[in-house]
Amino acid sequence: MEFLDSNTVTADITLYAKCTERTYSLEFDLNGAPGIPPATQILTKDSAISPVQNPTWEGYTFEDWNVETRGQGEYWDLNTRTMDPQNTILFAQRSPNHYNVKFDANGGTGTMDNKDYTYGESKPLFENKYTREGYIFKGWSLGKRWCCRFF
Repeated sequence: MEFLDSNTVTADITLYAKCTERTYSLEFDLNGAPGIPPATQILTKDSAISPVQNPTWEGYTFEDWNVETRGQGEYWDLNTRTMDPQNTILFAQRSPNHYNVKFDANGGTGTMDNKDYTYGESKPLFENKYTREGYIFKGWSLGKRWCCRFF
């Protein structure tokens, strides 16, 4: 039975405190990634966090969730972390992918070093150091027979 302020006391009684555990919201911000963020979780202190689908970006690798937009705060490992006693927003963190470009003489002679690139970074290709008797260098191609895009 619930006792309300409007109830009239007609005999000796004992009233027991009725409490519910406080809940906190855990929100996810994709931090610029395309898509729909994971649903907000309503949790109690120290409760386990449900797994979420991490965002994906073209050219980037998801790193982790952080309490700061730029990743300068505390990282949260959702597999082991339990909920803090406060409402929290986690921001997705990413790092650019790195790529290695190899140069092929395609029948020519000479040597050239590979070159590393970072996604989103503009950097010129190496100047051609290969030679091939009877041919003029026209650029770099993704295919041996100029069938594909070239640079």
